[in-house]
Formats: sequence, C-alpha cells, structure tokens
Amino acid sequence: MDLRVISAYQTYEAYNTGSKRAKPGSAKMATGKRDAFTLSVQAEDYQQVKNVLTGIPDVRSDLVNAIRERVQSGQYNVSASDVADKILQGLEG
Repeated sequence: MDLRVISAYQTYEAYNTGSKRAKPGSAKMATGKRDAFTLSVQAEDYQQVKNVLTGIPDVRSDLVNAIRERVQSGQYNVSASDVADKILQGLEG
C-alpha cells in the first residue's frame, strides 16, 4: 500500500478522538464541513491482493509431506550433479 495512504489514515485516526466515531473515509469538522478521502485504484487493488494472499498458506503441506515420505522410505534420491547444476544456475541468475 502506498505509504501516503497509510500515513493519511493514521493522521485521520489520531485526530478522530471524539466520543462518536465517524465512519472510515469521513470526519466531521467543528465547522460542520466534512472531510472525506477515497482510496486510489492501486490501493484498492493492493487491498484485494493482500486479502487473497493472507488466505494462502506459507508452506505447501501436501508437497512437504510427500517429499518427507519419500525421504523416510529411501525413495528420494538426488544426484550430486543435479545439486551442483542447481547451485550454478542460481549463481548465473
């Protein structure tokens, strides 16, 4: 999220200390005028992506468990040549 949006919301929260809480996006001023803000399209897109990503686990348990079973049963064999090739590929990239 754009730091300006975060900063603007934090500023809004700091000044909105009255007993009646205004809805996010607007604050009632002492003069009776209302300030309002809207999120940019990029901020809305960011929020949607963030919501989707929070639902995805960090570890793919199904793959980890499958490899764990292969290692424990002795069926998971990786040649030293394959390991060396992957290391070199990582250095080239």
